[in-house]
Amino acid sequence: MIEEVKAYLKMNPESKAKDIAKELGCTTKEVNQILHYTPDIFVQDKATYKWTLLPQDESIVTFSGCWVDCDSFETSLQNAESDVDKTSSVTFILPDGCSFLLDALARFLALCNQLAYSGKGVSIDFSNNGSLKHYLNRAGFFDHLDEKVKVLPDRPKQSTAKSHKDNSKNLVEIGEVTPHEDEDAKDQLVTRLTNKFVNLTSNEYKAAVSTIFAELTGNIQEHSSTELKGFAGLQKYLGSRPHIQTVISDSGLGIASTLRPSLQSHHKELYKLYRDENIDNDIALVTRVMSDGLISRYGAGRGLGFKSSREHALKFKAKYSVRQERFSLEFLFENGDLKQVISKTNLVKICGTHICFDFNID
Repeated sequence: MIEEVKAYLKMNPESKAKDIAKELGCTTKEVNQILHYTPDIFVQDKATYKWTLLPQDESIVTFSGCWVDCDSFETSLQNAESDVDKTSSVTFILPDGCSFLLDALARFLALCNQLAYSGKGVSIDFSNNGSLKHYLNRAGFFDHLDEKVKVLPDRPKQSTAKSHKDNSKNLVEIGEVTPHEDEDAKDQLVTRLTNKFVNLTSNEYKAAVSTIFAELTGNIQEHSSTELKGFAGLQKYLGSRPHIQTVISDSGLGIASTLRPSLQSHHKELYKLYRDENIDNDIALVTRVMSDGLISRYGAGRGLGFKSSREHALKFKAKYSVRQERFSLEFLFENGDLKQVISKTNLVKICGTHICFDFNID
């Protein structure tokens, strides 16, 4: 029964014993026996008589032994016995058969770096999955993984992403985007991404993908406001539905936090709607930016938000998603019109903006 109490308090912190008992269908006495006799797990506020879980020393996240997409990635984080952002160390276990789609991999890389940057101990266990470790090395994952992150059984001795750079038919190795500097390196990355995409499709895509890559990497450089570096990459997937995933990721403030301070000066009508900082307003503001564009922190004449990227993506039947600190949005279009925005909330904290454009190709 202790696990049921832990699970309840994980979702409902600061609860009284009688409320826990009512929800679990047992007596308050039974619940109190568990709460009072396991002080290493539960703590009570003596003033309010409410109980919460004590932060655990380690969080263990085990990913599924199959393809990990964004949904299963987020589910694995949420299913960890201890909250990832409340423990002093985190271990990620990648079992046999586990493989990452690029959009989930971008979130994973950003999370590992953010946890390490915050001072947490971070380990990634590849002991039973050498093939995934080999692919991540080829994709450039370890080149951008914080050196403080412990890789089990060991880190690759050399980077195959560097030694075989641009030699893959279906991959553009993860490239670095540094906030506020190194414009030439950013332009080179945009060129590499654009050329690979065109080689995998046709010249018809060139203007669209060049605009998308330039706009979104430019956003990282100008608006990220973090010491952590951003990155971008590309991967083609075959199968019954061939598609190309392109990801652009940063660990900065996020879209809503970046725009909100300027709304009163440059977008007064939006300021009235979204000035309060809460999850609902953040979702509404990010949805508006990603679906309509035309919102800039600098006002008229300075930037078009994500308008150009969105319009180009729609021409080629691309769907796109954006992950923010505690929520994600997926935009579904039909015949060029926005039909649905699927939001997921109460996600494990990952700072920044993580965007994926997924292009269906013939």
